[in-house]
Amino acid sequence: MKKTLFSLSFLGLLLVAHAQKQTTITETSENIADANGNALRVEIFRADTKTILKKWKSKMKNYDGEVKIKKDELTATNVIISLISEHQIKVYAKVKDYTKESKEVFFIFLNGSQAVSSSSDISGYTAAKEIVSNFASELSKEATEKFYEDQDKALNKLQGELKNLIKEKEKAEKEIEDCKDSIKDNEYKIVENKDKQADLVKKIETQKKIVKDAKNNKEVFE
Repeated sequence: MKKTLFSLSFLGLLLVAHAQKQTTITETSENIADANGNALRVEIFRADTKTILKKWKSKMKNYDGEVKIKKDELTATNVIISLISEHQIKVYAKVKDYTKESKEVFFIFLNGSQAVSSSSDISGYTAAKEIVSNFASELSKEATEKFYEDQDKALNKLQGELKNLIKEKEKAEKEIEDCKDSIKDNEYKIVENKDKQADLVKKIETQKKIVKDAKNNKEVFE
């Protein structure tokens, strides 16, 4: 019961922490592959670069994109997002290390030769921002839950190891107590054995005297 409460509390803290970390989209200038221009920047929690790019690749394929990944960058061509353009666009993504628990990811939505921005194309920018925001929120939530599950398994493993150590200690203590009892029993048997030996020695000496006397009596009649 205590473990369940701890696990639920731990999950609650993670989810609260995640909820407090609102998905914020900002605009910045960035170079990604052969693209250079306005980029949407977002922070994604608990997911590694490989996972982020794999998930974004899947997202771009949902928009009929042809995707290529090179190291920490992704390029999607022939992407069809009607809310951004009636024509095919290019979408670029780049992942960078940010904090111990998060990555910062940059996205360039290239409509023709123009990178989508809030100043040049507010409707296209709003659509791109929503796609990126939903993607980051869902992946951060998924990765945080996975992180919790992994940490909970690690906790269970440590608790199991501690339980085994406690059992080993109790077994060793019992064996020591059993040995102590066995030692006491053997010590008593040794004392008892010495007493019996002493009695037998006396009986043997007495019997030797009887045998000697009997032998002398026997010789009288020879």
